[in-house]
Amino acid sequence: RRPQDCAVMVAWLENLDDMAKFPIRVLSQALHNMMYPLASSFTPGVSSSNAHKYYLGRPYLPVIFISSLPSGLYRIHTWIPALRHTHVGPLLDGSVVSKRVLPTLVRETAINICQAYRMEAEELVT
Repeated sequence: RRPQDCAVMVAWLENLDDMAKFPIRVLSQALHNMMYPLASSFTPGVSSSNAHKYYLGRPYLPVIFISSLPSGLYRIHTWIPALRHTHVGPLLDGSVVSKRVLPTLVRETAINICQAYRMEAEELVT
């Protein structure tokens, strides 16, 4: 697989209530259009068993939401669509971490999310 076949969005939220209004569908479609500018709304090779991962032929992006707390720590929320194992770490939904470890843990979590999608896709092929 090419590296751009997996993307994880990281969103900084000033207020946790903004998570409910976050335009995941719009941003996922925009990223798909940037990655595959000549693709139509139909994604070739998507079987019916795999179709639940797509909206109008475009994959939804997993999102790592980060919001700061008054204590100086950061609360993490993850939204990982269409993945059987939604507990992909090291950052789990609801985790609270310090500023010192935040960049490393976000990077490791994004890598692990992509690896989980890749492993699940390989299971569907075999």
